[in-house]
Amino acid sequence: MGGAPRNALLGLDSVDYDFVVQEGARNIARKVANLLNGHYYDLDRERDTGRVLLIDDEQRTLILDFARIRGEDIEEDLQTRDFTINALAIEIQKFGNIIDPTGGLQDLKDKVLRICSADAIEDDPIRALRAVRFAVQYGFSLNPNTLSALQRNPESINTVSIERLRDEIFRIFDLPFPGKALRLLDHLGIISPVFPELDGLRGLAQPKPHEFPAWEHTLSVIDHLGNILAGLGRQHDVETASEMVIGEITYRLGRFRDEINDDLDVELSYGRKIRQLIYFGALFHDAGKPACYKMFDDRIRFLGHEKVSSELVISRATHLKLSNREIQWLEDFVKNHMRPGLLEREAKVTRRAIYRFIRSAKDTCVGVVLLSLADLLGKRTPPINQELLKIRVDIARTLLEATFESPHNSFSPNPLLRGDEITRELGIEPGPEIGQLLEALTEAQVTQEVRTKAEAYEFIRARYRMLKEPKSTQIE
Repeated sequence: MGGAPRNALLGLDSVDYDFVVQEGARNIARKVANLLNGHYYDLDRERDTGRVLLIDDEQRTLILDFARIRGEDIEEDLQTRDFTINALAIEIQKFGNIIDPTGGLQDLKDKVLRICSADAIEDDPIRALRAVRFAVQYGFSLNPNTLSALQRNPESINTVSIERLRDEIFRIFDLPFPGKALRLLDHLGIISPVFPELDGLRGLAQPKPHEFPAWEHTLSVIDHLGNILAGLGRQHDVETASEMVIGEITYRLGRFRDEINDDLDVELSYGRKIRQLIYFGALFHDAGKPACYKMFDDRIRFLGHEKVSSELVISRATHLKLSNREIQWLEDFVKNHMRPGLLEREAKVTRRAIYRFIRSAKDTCVGVVLLSLADLLGKRTPPINQELLKIRVDIARTLLEATFESPHNSFSPNPLLRGDEITRELGIEPGPEIGQLLEALTEAQVTQEVRTKAEAYEFIRARYRMLKEPKSTQIE
């Protein structure tokens, strides 16, 4: 019942299957787990629900949930579901006989998303996010009663558990083009209660070359990011790549297709991938601008907004109970999102600049590069100046080359000196200065200013003298 019949009728695969029985649901689930060599978990003892996890031939995890029927019969049970397209069941003993008490089959044909009852959203506000996800995922329209129910009390979304809210948000970020869902959520008034830190972006004017206020720019960046990720997907998306700008990006960066997707598919926490975190971070990349708004010589400036934005994304990610690894990734991602653009000011992207980018962005290098392209495109209405695009794509290619194709240890060389060797040479105690000297020595090795151990000793002696030189004082 539920999503499996819906997906089957839509010609889609399913990994989640819900089974409803008259009684003994958990006992049946245990027997199924034993029979199929799966793993069993209690979901809710009071409601007699259990879960079986199986691994199929394609190494996918299949979820089989067994529950005791709610109400007098299956029709009454189905009428308590969220949407009519999910209120479908197939009789196992009469396989092929579809039970449809709410008109879900017709709604599937009409591509309409409709709530099963007037109180469906009020009974469980997380269904508001699910409604938007289903509408975008399947290309369905929201019927008038459903639309009214979604708009009635958007603040109620914060009455659901943090874990359920987080998981539904990340299901939206897992859509191929989540920008469509975010725009619909915004129209329904649901973005503000979910991400209140973003309210200050609404109507916030920005200086040239920006052509949009800050919130519209953010949504535009999300849209462009979806197009870029589609264009650089593992399978070449001919339709997306046929658009001129995305075609240029995929033509120039396509050789990194596999490496980019390997990076995006890394899970920092079970079930949540970096490609989902990128959208989370992109939403917050300019969140600090309202707090940093200043006027200098009649020009709007947002100096330091990337640091404030990173603090805001940390706060929201912590609230949503993301893992420490995810929070650190988001902080590095947002804090460094401007660095590729700043490299445009240089006549040449040097090895020193590349090293400093990699050192600062750490594991978010690929994500930051992709965001920088979307950020550029999100500033202007098409068509974008081709020279500007070429410069930014050249920088992206240079940074990706350094990340994926540089000779082993080229940007992370084996240290010529250890910390204890430096302390003995300089006759000093271990402390923060040793870390500073080691970092400076690594950079000198990357730029090939230092190649041998003798040169390394000479370098750290000179650098230590610089550290110990008294700072010049200014006469008042």
